[in-house]
Amino acid sequence: MVSAANLTREDGLTFLRLAAEIPLDIETTPYPLGEANRALADLREGKLTGAAVLAIR
Repeated sequence: MVSAANLTREDGLTFLRLAAEIPLDIETTPYPLGEANRALADLREGKLTGAAVLAIR
């Protein structure tokens, strides 16, 4: 990891170690790649909680 903003490489490594220990509850909504415009519209309209994910398969 390369430094970003005012953080050092060690800051990044410390963050990644902590992140591995913290349970995350991530919500995603999958969309077929052909429905990318609908995914963007849903994001703009606030219809999603979490992240839209485009599936390419």
